[in-house]
Amino acid sequence: MPSGEVACVPESASGTLPVEGWIIGTIPFGRKYGRIGPGDLTVRIENGQVTGVTGRNTELCRDLEMAFDRLPGVRSIGELGIGQSKAVTEAAKSHKAAFTWHERNYGVHIGFGAELSETADPDQRATAHHLDVVLSRGRLTGQAGPLLTW
Repeated sequence: MPSGEVACVPESASGTLPVEGWIIGTIPFGRKYGRIGPGDLTVRIENGQVTGVTGRNTELCRDLEMAFDRLPGVRSIGELGIGQSKAVTEAAKSHKAAFTWHERNYGVHIGFGAELSETADPDQRATAHHLDVVLSRGRLTGQAGPLLTW
């Protein structure tokens, strides 16, 4: 039985990620910023590394850049997760702050920093920190068409 999510380490990642949702992890962005609205944060990714952040929420962008500067290992994309819980999605609607269980929100989340414990030796990690960018809505598409819409 899955734990509410399936996850993998992506082979590659590049593009622009407009964030609408939450950031949770070992650095308490979720408690400080809660739900991130449209236009508040966009993350640029090239070759599996975060190369920059922009958005209307300049304090969030500044804090995130500071985390990336002080902990360079957090810039790496270490996880692509698919949350499977529609119950979490309903519960998340009534909470401003992001909690660990938000990771299981029905849909996709991207993990920055430490890779999944199942795929990497903890002693070989570039960082012990991990941040999940949980998207509150979106669409995952494959070669054959849409795979998941939330």
